[in-house]
Amino acid sequence: LRVRSVATLGHSITENQLQQIKQYGYKSAVVWADTDRVGILGAIGIGNHLTSMGCRVKFVLPSQPADDLSLKAIKESALGAEILDWRLANRLKAMLAFRS
Repeated sequence: LRVRSVATLGHSITENQLQQIKQYGYKSAVVWADTDRVGILGAIGIGNHLTSMGCRVKFVLPSQPADDLSLKAIKESALGAEILDWRLANRLKAMLAFRS
């Protein structure tokens, strides 16, 4: 894919990380959620922070952890990322409500 990437190493993003994103002038981001509840809610929160900074945010919700995906599946997931807006955030939260 030849994209710059960063890992937050957690389910949230720090003020320092947000400032670095702003400093380097990034205007778009793809947020890749972990597949568990905390990971999905954390990714939504990260997306909301980035959106409030003026970034265009797309969201990937993989069917399995990225470590278990082939490079081809990762590329397909990234290319199929959906724009994160309130509709998608609400759909994801509703999905979590019905998970056991």
